[in-house]
Amino acid sequence: MMRGSARGSLVLMVGQVVTTLISAVTVIWMARFLGSTAYGEYTIALFPVSIALLFQDLGMNASLTRFCAMYRYEGRNDELKSVVVTGLVFSIVTSLVISGLMIIFAGPIATIYLKRPEIEPLVRAAALAVLGGGGLLTTIQAILVGYEIMSLMSFTQILWSATRTLLSVVLLLVGLGAFGAVLANTASQVVAGLVGVLLLYIFIKFEKGSKGGFDFGMLRTFLGYGLPLSMSSLLIGVLNQIYNYIMVLYVATDLIGNYGAASSFGVLLSFLTVPIATSLFPLYSKFKKDSPQLKRIFQMSVKYTAIVTLPVVLVIIVVASPLSRLLYGASDYPYVPLYLSIFILNYSFEGLGGMSLSNLISGVGESRTTLLSSIFTFFTGISLMLVCARAHA
Repeated sequence: MMRGSARGSLVLMVGQVVTTLISAVTVIWMARFLGSTAYGEYTIALFPVSIALLFQDLGMNASLTRFCAMYRYEGRNDELKSVVVTGLVFSIVTSLVISGLMIIFAGPIATIYLKRPEIEPLVRAAALAVLGGGGLLTTIQAILVGYEIMSLMSFTQILWSATRTLLSVVLLLVGLGAFGAVLANTASQVVAGLVGVLLLYIFIKFEKGSKGGFDFGMLRTFLGYGLPLSMSSLLIGVLNQIYNYIMVLYVATDLIGNYGAASSFGVLLSFLTVPIATSLFPLYSKFKKDSPQLKRIFQMSVKYTAIVTLPVVLVIIVVASPLSRLLYGASDYPYVPLYLSIFILNYSFEGLGGMSLSNLISGVGESRTTLLSSIFTFFTGISLMLVCARAHA
């Protein structure tokens, strides 16, 4: 099983590297082509989508990965069809509802929440990303990870990134500006999600006589496990949205563009840490929490992420200034080095076991522990935000 997870990590890493390179080139080109103000509008328009995805998921993707892996390991193959169908139908229905609400209320979202009434068309264009990214693409990927078919999971990632690049170039060159960038992001997710459904139909075969169709009992099991994880993600997502809202209120649009450009460097580290964490989650899901194998698996994963992540964090901080000048230019993005040096520190925690620990806790079914941790993080973040807001005033 460890060798299988290692192979899965390698496949995901290759896919992540390819996706990262394509995405990085795309983001850098978009930022230079649009300028800091238009790129800031693009960044702001995607804020509501991230919070909408938290309400759409309800822990379903984590449940799909865990129960697919668990049932396969326990030999309960006759129940896998019901697992896949129940999760997929639920995710599509919820994403359709939320996308529709975002399209209907795009005006108030842009005017009241984002304080940018001029970007209402961008918010409406971004709404369908909830369907493509939440209801289709990420759900399909969760199923593929649960089945440990990492090659197809990587393929869907690369397809999304390449499609976004192609559409971004076309739509920006024809003069659609920030609206074209948002539309490219949305359409590429829908396309990748539809292709993912086709791949699921072709490559995942169920046993004859399997229980099929939507199962409300299965849905209750999913929600019992996934809702604490969803509430945890919701708390952290709301906290991030509060941070974003404070930026919208107190920070100029061009500075937000500088921040968006700096945060895009996170992909340089995510392609190193995410693959191994993604592969370990279905592996953890096969064991009970008192299994002696978990200690060894956890130690190995922490050592790997520490060896890979911490030196890269240090190097990026050291070369932040020349790197930002090379990629974005010095005149339009003068604050990227400072923002990058601060932002990249988030990844130092991953090197100390943060990502592996969260997957271990979720994998053995202790989703309520994750929720308690997020509650603590939420109130700590709110307290620090109030201190900073008072200092600004």
